[in-house]
Amino acid sequence: MIEMLMEGELQSVKEQDSFREMWKQIAQKHKVKWEDFHMLLTMEVCPEGVIECSFEDKFVSIAAQTNVAGPGFHACVASIYDDILLDSGLSFQVNDPTGYYEKRDFEELKYRYFYPWLRTIADYVLEHKQQANMCLCWSFDDYEPLGKDGYVVTPLGYMAIEEFEKEDSELAQSFFIWHNQKRDAHFYRNCAYALLWKECFFDYSAMNAYSASYAHKIIDYLEAAYDKDNLLTLPYDLYSQLCQVMGREELLHGQAAPRKMMIGYRQELVFYSVGNFKIACMGVAEKSYDSVMDTLNIMAPYKQEDAPWSWLIKASAMPYEQGESSYFPCFENAQTIPLTFTDMQGKACIQKEDDYYRMDVQINKEKECLYVEAIACEEAMLQEILQWLSLSIYQKKAEESLKH
Repeated sequence: MIEMLMEGELQSVKEQDSFREMWKQIAQKHKVKWEDFHMLLTMEVCPEGVIECSFEDKFVSIAAQTNVAGPGFHACVASIYDDILLDSGLSFQVNDPTGYYEKRDFEELKYRYFYPWLRTIADYVLEHKQQANMCLCWSFDDYEPLGKDGYVVTPLGYMAIEEFEKEDSELAQSFFIWHNQKRDAHFYRNCAYALLWKECFFDYSAMNAYSASYAHKIIDYLEAAYDKDNLLTLPYDLYSQLCQVMGREELLHGQAAPRKMMIGYRQELVFYSVGNFKIACMGVAEKSYDSVMDTLNIMAPYKQEDAPWSWLIKASAMPYEQGESSYFPCFENAQTIPLTFTDMQGKACIQKEDDYYRMDVQINKEKECLYVEAIACEEAMLQEILQWLSLSIYQKKAEESLKH
């Protein structure tokens, strides 16, 4: 991991407010999104490139992990740290293990630090090429994309394993979102691609504030890339699609380059964690979490707010001391459907209730169980949800391999 730290002290706790205002002004100067969570401030410089500032009384700690976004982000962080030092007038200490903050040698930053880090990742991929569902630099707080044979998941999309056999400089241009020092056309295009792959809901982009915000960011990034270089190949078809969904004027027109596969992890099934279980569901579905009931809620995607509901899933994981062959009372007098897994046991039952259908599913693993309640307007939809649940995986979180 490559991380640049800045630490120091305010003269008093009361200065936190003025520091927050300075943080906002610097973010606006660099044209990046900022947020204030009271004791935590953030700047989202680019996808996978975030600077965080935390307070503990008078002590201020600012950190940015830069290895995932790339050397360009690292250089940008150094520039933002310069502004913090200048505008705050405080004697912060900067710790940069690459030495870039002192030297400002971008070529050395790439070749001595970022390329060797990437080569370590590449060697790992090539040594473990038979590993299923390999994800690199991926946070599982939200979802896990569907694995594909011969590919690994990265922030910029599926990468073929043979790509990691390339020379470091060539591989870096495909792997890092921000490879060059400036915000050039390639940077803006890569930002758009990163969000298209990870956060885009496509035809369902107007579903809620979360999906809409990312659609607008993607459109803005593509228009910025075009403004920098109007000859650069861009996904014009996806740009047009998002403009239509979001009701924005199409400013760009061109022929989209042919591609090997559909862009967007959310356009296929994805996995969500429920305790030590992982369940598959539509990537474009609307997800929420009930912290009181400790339940994951997933609802059918919709294009307009007034669209009629179609289906809903509620999933929770819990200890289950009764054993793998024992089930909740709701399964006792019902016609059940057995679920087949290599290392788990499960049952499902479907029943008609008034104007909807309900399905209960229980999957047992040792002394734990996954309980799912699904409701749908059509019974056929429950059968499809059952197919998704048949892909469920049990994996203790401590057993997850290197993926960050």
